[in-house]
Amino acid sequence: MEVSVTEFCFNNPAGGTAISDGSFNNEPYPHKTTKVVTVKGWLDYECGWRFIGLSADPLLTAYLEAHGHAVDRRVFFSEFDLADRRDLGPLIDFANSQCQ
Repeated sequence: MEVSVTEFCFNNPAGGTAISDGSFNNEPYPHKTTKVVTVKGWLDYECGWRFIGLSADPLLTAYLEAHGHAVDRRVFFSEFDLADRRDLGPLIDFANSQCQ
Protein backbone atom coordinates (compact mmCIF):
# COMPACT_ATOMS: atom_id res chain seq x y z
CA MET A 1 0.00 0.00 0.00
CA GLU A 2 1.41 3.38 -1.01
CA VAL A 3 1.17 6.26 1.47
CA SER A 4 2.64 9.73 1.95
CA VAL A 5 4.71 10.39 5.06
CA THR A 6 6.05 13.60 6.56
CA GLU A 7 9.00 12.03 8.41
CA PHE A 8 10.79 8.71 8.46
CA CYS A 9 13.86 6.91 9.78
CA PHE A 10 16.35 5.01 7.67
CA ASN A 11 19.71 3.29 7.98
CA ASN A 12 22.72 5.56 7.61
CA PRO A 13 25.81 4.42 5.65
CA ALA A 14 27.24 2.70 8.76
CA GLY A 15 23.96 0.87 9.47
CA GLY A 16 22.85 3.10 12.35
CA THR A 17 19.70 5.14 12.61
CA ALA A 18 19.15 8.36 10.68
CA ILE A 19 16.05 10.55 10.78
CA SER A 20 14.69 12.52 7.85
CA ASP A 21 14.67 15.76 9.87
CA GLY A 22 18.47 15.59 10.14
CA SER A 23 18.52 15.31 13.93
CA PHE A 24 21.05 12.44 13.90
CA ASN A 25 23.76 14.49 12.13
CA ASN A 26 22.58 13.51 8.68
CA GLU A 27 21.43 15.67 5.78
CA PRO A 28 17.71 16.48 6.26
CA TYR A 29 15.27 15.28 3.62
CA PRO A 30 14.48 18.51 1.73
CA HIS A 31 10.81 17.83 0.90
CA LYS A 32 7.70 18.08 3.10
CA THR A 33 6.32 14.67 2.15
CA THR A 34 7.39 11.56 0.29
CA LYS A 35 5.68 8.41 -0.93
CA VAL A 36 6.51 4.95 0.35
CA VAL A 37 5.13 1.48 -0.31
CA THR A 38 4.40 -0.27 2.97
CA VAL A 39 5.75 -3.80 3.25
CA LYS A 40 5.18 -4.57 6.95
CA GLY A 41 3.28 -3.17 9.92
CA TRP A 42 2.68 -4.01 13.56
CA LEU A 43 1.23 -2.53 16.73
CA ASP A 44 3.91 -1.38 19.14
CA TYR A 45 2.13 -1.00 22.46
CA GLU A 46 4.48 1.82 23.49
CA CYS A 47 4.56 3.77 20.21
CA GLY A 48 1.36 2.92 18.32
CA TRP A 49 1.37 1.51 14.80
CA ARG A 50 4.78 1.21 13.16
CA PHE A 51 5.59 0.37 9.56
CA ILE A 52 8.41 -0.52 7.21
CA GLY A 53 8.32 0.73 3.65
CA LEU A 54 10.28 1.13 0.45
CA SER A 55 10.63 4.25 -1.64
CA ALA A 56 7.87 4.98 -4.13
CA ASP A 57 9.29 8.44 -4.94
CA PRO A 58 12.30 9.08 -7.19
CA LEU A 59 13.35 12.00 -4.96
CA LEU A 60 13.38 9.73 -1.91
CA THR A 61 15.27 7.04 -3.81
CA ALA A 62 17.95 9.57 -4.78
CA TYR A 63 18.14 10.84 -1.18
CA LEU A 64 18.56 7.31 0.20
CA GLU A 65 21.21 6.51 -2.40
CA ALA A 66 23.15 9.64 -1.40
CA HIS A 67 22.69 9.50 2.39
CA GLY A 68 21.60 5.99 3.36
CA HIS A 69 23.02 2.52 3.65
CA ALA A 70 24.45 1.04 0.45
CA VAL A 71 22.21 -2.04 0.56
CA ASP A 72 19.43 -1.56 3.14
CA ARG A 73 17.18 1.18 1.76
CA ARG A 74 14.11 0.54 3.92
CA VAL A 75 12.30 3.43 5.56
CA PHE A 76 10.61 3.20 8.95
CA PHE A 77 7.63 5.31 9.99
CA SER A 78 4.80 5.37 12.49
CA GLU A 79 1.14 6.27 12.37
CA PHE A 80 2.12 9.77 13.50
CA ASP A 81 4.23 10.32 10.37
CA LEU A 82 1.34 9.83 7.95
CA ALA A 83 0.59 12.88 5.82
CA ASP A 84 -3.07 11.80 5.68
CA ARG A 85 -4.43 10.19 8.85
CA ARG A 86 -7.17 8.53 6.78
CA ASP A 87 -4.48 6.12 5.54
CA LEU A 88 -4.15 4.57 9.00
CA GLY A 89 -7.25 2.35 8.80
CA PRO A 90 -6.20 0.69 5.52
CA LEU A 91 -2.63 0.33 6.85
CA ILE A 92 -3.91 -1.44 9.95
CA ASP A 93 -5.98 -3.76 7.73
CA PHE A 94 -2.85 -4.44 5.67
CA ALA A 95 -0.76 -5.19 8.77
CA ASN A 96 -3.43 -7.48 10.20
CA SER A 97 -3.74 -9.38 6.91
CA GLN A 98 -0.07 -10.35 7.21
CA CYS A 99 -0.87 -12.39 10.32
CA GLN A 100 -3.38 -14.68 8.62
